Amino acid sequence: LKEHGSVARGFIGVQIQPVTAEVADAIGLKDAKGALIAEAQANGPAAKAGLKRGDTILAVNGEKIADARELSKKIATFAPGAKTSLTIWRDGKEREVSFEVGRQPAA
Repeated sequence: LKEHGSVARGFIGVQIQPVTAEVADAIGLKDAKGALIAEAQANGPAAKAGLKRGDTILAVNGEKIADARELSKKIATFAPGAKTSLTIWRDGKEREVSFEVGRQPAA
């Protein structure tokens, strides 16, 4: 707060949709958990890390996330510039993606 005059929250730059049972079944996920990327903002932190539409974020730094809301809360706890890893589901496989948290744009 002192440094920037506001609280800097972590940001990944994605539009998220819930992983329903139907979605989980369609992408081959065992459980309806995680956060499905509907869109990765061009030049945003997620796009720079190689994340794309259709990827499902399952965990942040090894901590599983239940849904999009939990993902947002976890990412918001990181300072912009922090290095983290995301576990994603893509093409029927889990993958680890290194990621640099961005700064939440001003409202």
